[in-house]
Amino acid sequence: MKALNDIQNKLAAAKEKAMNICDKHKKEFRFDCPECTGESDALAEHQAKLDKRIKESGMHKRHLEASFNNFKQQQAKQQYNICKKFADNWQQTMEDGKDLLMFGSVGTGKTHLACAIANQIMMKHYAHVKYTTFMMLTFAMRDAQNLRQSLTGAISQLTKPDLLIIDEIGLKGFTEYEFSLLNEIIDFRYREKMPTILASNMNWQEIVSTLGDRVVSRIFESGGGLRFNNEDYRKIIAKGA
Repeated sequence: MKALNDIQNKLAAAKEKAMNICDKHKKEFRFDCPECTGESDALAEHQAKLDKRIKESGMHKRHLEASFNNFKQQQAKQQYNICKKFADNWQQTMEDGKDLLMFGSVGTGKTHLACAIANQIMMKHYAHVKYTTFMMLTFAMRDAQNLRQSLTGAISQLTKPDLLIIDEIGLKGFTEYEFSLLNEIIDFRYREKMPTILASNMNWQEIVSTLGDRVVSRIFESGGGLRFNNEDYRKIIAKGA
């Protein structure tokens, strides 16, 4: 009996010695803290989902660094607040099918804020975002035609994302037919209540003339125009303001 008790006591002592206490969760564990392991697994799953969305987005490294925190908003507070609300209330933005038309001079922060919206909703909601410039969009269309591929297929890729950003919409180098295809994409997303952000360096008269009253009216109905008339954003950053 004494020998059996000795064995039991040694086993109990060995078990007690093998137990550790998690500094973070203040719980005992033998090998790995189960709560720490769960948090690590959740973080890995989050990163995998985020990496997938980033890869799909078409955004470059500089775009991925854009955030609301690093936007110099001294001269664009109203624009900042509207874009922040667009991202903060993403579920409502999607439900309402809100759009934004950003227009104004070169270098006033339009792309930064559009990408800040994209980064936030990818991070918090794993939203499917697609960023493209109008030039890249037209090149894809021309390639599809030249290779005798389905133009409908190329366009359909822009009707699927939760948020579509089309940047650098301009006048030069594009045909009336290509603008009609742009209008087709915008119209489809409007009807399906899928948020779209358009950014252009054109002035208001050029935008209306290029996109047409119907498209502009629909954008205003589903969101609105956001004029950027502040100082060149790059100069503001250079000043360290």
